[in-house]
Amino acid sequence: MDYNTLLVEIVNKVLDNTDLSAVTTPGSVVRTLAEVFAKYFTNLYDYITFISRNAYLDTADTYHLNLIASLFNLDRLDSTFAHDISKANVKFFIDPIFNYTASDLVDLIPEDITEDTIDRTNHSFTILQGTSIYNKDKTKEYSTLENIEFTGADTEQFVNVLATETGDISNVGIGELSVHGIKENQIELYSIADYILVENLQPIVNGQNLESDENFRYRLKNRINQLIASNSMEIRLAALSVPGVADVTIKRHANGIGTTSVLVFGTSPIVPDGVLNAVSEACNRVASAGEKVKVIAPLYRSIHMCIDLTYDTKNQTYINNAKTTVKNKIIDYINNVENDLIIGDIKTLILETEHVQDYKISCFSSGFYERSSGQEIFIEDMAITNQRTGWNEKFYTNNSMISVC
Repeated sequence: MDYNTLLVEIVNKVLDNTDLSAVTTPGSVVRTLAEVFAKYFTNLYDYITFISRNAYLDTADTYHLNLIASLFNLDRLDSTFAHDISKANVKFFIDPIFNYTASDLVDLIPEDITEDTIDRTNHSFTILQGTSIYNKDKTKEYSTLENIEFTGADTEQFVNVLATETGDISNVGIGELSVHGIKENQIELYSIADYILVENLQPIVNGQNLESDENFRYRLKNRINQLIASNSMEIRLAALSVPGVADVTIKRHANGIGTTSVLVFGTSPIVPDGVLNAVSEACNRVASAGEKVKVIAPLYRSIHMCIDLTYDTKNQTYINNAKTTVKNKIIDYINNVENDLIIGDIKTLILETEHVQDYKISCFSSGFYERSSGQEIFIEDMAITNQRTGWNEKFYTNNSMISVC
């Protein structure tokens, strides 16, 4: 709006809404002009507030946050498909209860079936790319990324997989993938499909939703700091940008000058190989020339506990619910505590549970849990006192390590 248009509008507003005969004193003149200009000052204030809010990182809305980020060559993370391409996690295997090999299963296929996926000469069969894999209730679906050939004495084969839906809704824990769709895709293998099982040995947690404003602000703030920070910050930011990473610890000169160790803590209790490999790639892309970056998982300190509860009820349903609740609380606490395991915190979790009157920790032991094999070593009884991890350690427990009676 130009000056002349604004002036005409003000004059017309005065003529239409003001009794000029009553405007006889300086105060009434000022008031009349103030009422006319109030509308324009309100609009101007709203506009200034809008600009002020969206010019600052902490208050900018989604659209303007994207514009600010573009100044620093940073994009909002898109939603991604959960996947595992390590070929060391998801496997098809012949049910060991039957003690069969691939050759034995080929012999079970009716002779009149002559599809290309069955090679009787070489005693082999092929599970085709695109075969579906599900969790137990089929709410999460993955698809195989290549053909899987079982030959002769084979009893298992690993495969790369991709979720069919984006976002963290497709992330799965250990062993959650347990159903396959061989019968749906390959009628020629119908007779042997029930002998074949599937499982994932490690979690798959790299599916993510469209990045929220809160997370984007955090990364953007770090990107700004990155411009003036050392290479350690660049490595840390690169590691934290990988889906499935909760936090990292950077250890400079871990193995001498020019070396850096990156200790990765995952969003799941046990960090998967796929996440470690992705972190290694991300960190080495930003590392200085000549610097060697080694990405490692924590040493997992396993915690075993036996807890005897006293209840304020004899209702068995209430008692069973209390047992389950206490066990889940303790597992969640131990797997998420950062450095210090506090016995007093465990006491609080137990006693705040409904129908629990008192408790006693009758056994307490600790060892080291080997991530790759799932075995424990060096288990020993411990005094029931607070525990602390080293810089490269993390506490870990599961259902089999916690007993609640």
